[in-house]
Amino acid sequence: RKEETSRLLHKALHQSQKEVQIATNKLGVVEKDRSDGFARIEESQQRVQELESRIEDERKRATEVVDNRIASFQKFGKTYFQQETLDKIICA
Repeated sequence: RKEETSRLLHKALHQSQKEVQIATNKLGVVEKDRSDGFARIEESQQRVQELESRIEDERKRATEVVDNRIASFQKFGKTYFQQETLDKIICA
């Protein structure tokens, strides 16, 4: 009877150790997935920041181009009207 109890306890201990090992392995997988997820989130956040920076740089460049074109057009218009005024004075 004592041998049977000892054998059953040993079997239960062995089974418990196997279950602990399986749970530990699953926990390791979950922790790795979690860590990989955080790494992907950080990479994505960095990409978003880079894209936002590029968009802002492009917006500034486009604004500068538009401002330069407006200034050129205004300068052209001023020169044109000065020339037109001069032509009227000469022809008058």
